[in-house]
Amino acid sequence: MGVADYLRFLLAFAVTLALIGVAYWAVRRFGSTMLPAQLGPGKRLKVVETTYVDGRRKLVLVRLDHREHLLLVGGETDVVIDAGLDAPQTDDPSASTAMASGQSVVDGRSAK
Repeated sequence: MGVADYLRFLLAFAVTLALIGVAYWAVRRFGSTMLPAQLGPGKRLKVVETTYVDGRRKLVLVRLDHREHLLLVGGETDVVIDAGLDAPQTDDPSASTAMASGQSVVDGRSAK
């Protein structure tokens, strides 16, 4: 085996390690939000929204039986920030966005 074979091996090994690193980062960063749970027949739990607070912790808004719970997860302990919030009654995405921004919603339309 010549020097060229060793260099080819080292290059292939470095590329393989880089791909493993990128896959690890992607799973850590996007793992829980790439496949959101959908409410269907018999399903009571849904992750409504997730946002990162810092590198380790994130806020998760979870809907359970038409009630929403705000959780802080990922630190030393998981904390329930607010439990039993009333979930919006409409399926209109613009209405839930308006509710999240503090605007009032009338008949499924955001009031300006």
